[in-house]
Amino acid sequence: MDMTARNLFKELQKTVIGQDAWLETLCTSAWMHNLKYKHYLETGETITQPKLNILCIGKSGTGKTLAIQTLGKFLDLPVVIEDASALRGAGWRGTSVSSIIVHALEAAGEDENKARHSIIVLDEFDKIFCSQVADQSFYPTSNLLTFLGGNIVTHSDNKLNCSLDTSSMLFVCLGAFPGLEKIIQKRLSGDTVIGFGTSGYADISNQDIFKHVTKDDLNEYGIPWEFLGRIPLITCTNELTKSDYTRILTDSHESPIKQYDRLIFDNLGVHVDISKKAAEHIAQQASDSPMGARWLAQTVTESLTPAVYNIGNSIDINRITLDIGADGLYISEQKGVRNVPLPKERPVKNKTDILCEIDIDILSSVPFFCSKDKESIVKYCKDIFNASENVKWRPISHIHPSQLLSASLNILAVAVCLQLSDAENPSPTMYDLFNKVESVSPTIPSNDSDAPPLALIQKEFIEGMLSADTNLHKAQQVAQKLVRQYTHNYVYEAKYSKK
Repeated sequence: MDMTARNLFKELQKTVIGQDAWLETLCTSAWMHNLKYKHYLETGETITQPKLNILCIGKSGTGKTLAIQTLGKFLDLPVVIEDASALRGAGWRGTSVSSIIVHALEAAGEDENKARHSIIVLDEFDKIFCSQVADQSFYPTSNLLTFLGGNIVTHSDNKLNCSLDTSSMLFVCLGAFPGLEKIIQKRLSGDTVIGFGTSGYADISNQDIFKHVTKDDLNEYGIPWEFLGRIPLITCTNELTKSDYTRILTDSHESPIKQYDRLIFDNLGVHVDISKKAAEHIAQQASDSPMGARWLAQTVTESLTPAVYNIGNSIDINRITLDIGADGLYISEQKGVRNVPLPKERPVKNKTDILCEIDIDILSSVPFFCSKDKESIVKYCKDIFNASENVKWRPISHIHPSQLLSASLNILAVAVCLQLSDAENPSPTMYDLFNKVESVSPTIPSNDSDAPPLALIQKEFIEGMLSADTNLHKAQQVAQKLVRQYTHNYVYEAKYSKK
């Protein structure tokens, strides 16, 4: 898919029904955010403005979170969804705000560049502005301001110490905001609803009320101006209609019916579907329920479970259909030969799963050069390591224990030896070294007094690698990360030192 805001919108429309305004805002903001990340990868330059943080207001079950989850499938960036209502202020027992950076790093696979450009979703955002607790330090408002404002945030606990710059993150705040509609209605209606002073808004229905929200309304609700000043985009989800719920069941890629069909057909060759009348019946129930679209999944699951229980033993059934009759919902079964799909081949991971094209280009553009003596090899590896240490937002020694770093540097040194021994490549690059790291073996070569000096040096580094009590596969990944960071710094300095 060609990555544009419009194309993202079209993809999300296949899953999230009836929320075009919300999807347009989200896709535009996410696409612009992705452009900033691409620009950083290509130039090493960080762009933090314009800030495109979003606040989306809407009732439960209208597609706020689903849109974010679906978006994450199309972006090469981590999407971290946090329950804001579980966050606590500094010093209080519970989930600290700083733990968000840990989750961002985990979602990014320890790739700091991606983690710094994460999309952070604060679900249940409205819950942190209630005033039921006298001590307001219980709430994480001041800590969250640090995140939204863009600062280096540090997380420290018994297991981990790490820091991350949040200035390049995109924040999406979601909430139902119960009671906000009364504030909006009061403002629109004025103090009187009779006579010539009437504003003309007195009859606005609750399902349309959030479209008229202002920052003054949100401030009256309890959100401080410091927050509102950092959230330029405010949108809302529509209250879904019976027609929308019907389309969710029949058309959405995440329809609970289609979820059952994918799982059961792919494994057993039995299709699962729903009749038009049953879809309309369940849709009507959902429109009368405060659960919104979640009612659909609950009803479908309750209705299908008895039939699914028997599918494994009923080898002559190839389709089950959720239908509606005089006594309510029921399952009709269709008999026939099952057409069980062939098992899909599991994709084999390769370097393109680890590296994007830009990384490969940068690695290939930086020359590999090192002399064949131990002192030069050690210095070369230290230079590569120091390039990562110079990263202000998260030095690599702050996130990995010393044993792992020791093993990583020895692996890197072995890879340098392997590269220096490769006579078939007279003009190697750092991409060749990156690949050599992957081929490092923990096998110690046999003692051979006639072995060339480089082989003996390599043996020393292998022994150093094995002496570290750590996961060698993880150490290889860290060594590759060091090579990657070194080449990015090399290209960045070469480009901007001339200016």
